[in-house]
Amino acid sequence: MTHYFSLKFPLHVAALAVGLLGGCASQPEVEPETPADQTVDPAVAPAEAEAPTEATTAEEAPPEAWSADLSKEQKAAFMKAKVVPAMAPLFQNADPEAYADFGCQTCHGPEGKLPKEYLPELTLKDGKLTAFAEDPDTAKFMAEHVTPTMAGVLGMPPYDPATHTGFGCGGCHSIAMQ
Repeated sequence: MTHYFSLKFPLHVAALAVGLLGGCASQPEVEPETPADQTVDPAVAPAEAEAPTEATTAEEAPPEAWSADLSKEQKAAFMKAKVVPAMAPLFQNADPEAYADFGCQTCHGPEGKLPKEYLPELTLKDGKLTAFAEDPDTAKFMAEHVTPTMAGVLGMPPYDPATHTGFGCGGCHSIAMQ
């Protein structure tokens, strides 16, 4: 069962989800991409994101902090240990039925794609995300709750349109320019 946002339109975000996302609500004028030096690349197949077992070695334990330099396995472990527990309650509180089984597939889909390849594409027109006009409740939820939480989990500041730095909508969503 895939949803985009059951708040108004379908939602399979999270996301990272995750996010799909930061700085969007308070600043509808958002940079379409997360800066290259802060790109989030959570390429995680759901099967690879299993929780560590008792046999897990220190090398396999989830990293304490996010870094683009983490291996695919470390990114998966970090997402499973840090991102899912932080993001699941946000989505489950917004739509308990749609997100009862919140997990890796929520943002990565059943095939374990990158969130930018799976989550809905956002549109930037005249310097503003059209989602704020098309579905203001969902856009506000993402901007006020999802993005700042995801930025915090990743140890990044939320997107700042003045400096074009930080974690924003482009961290999880592709953004089309019009």
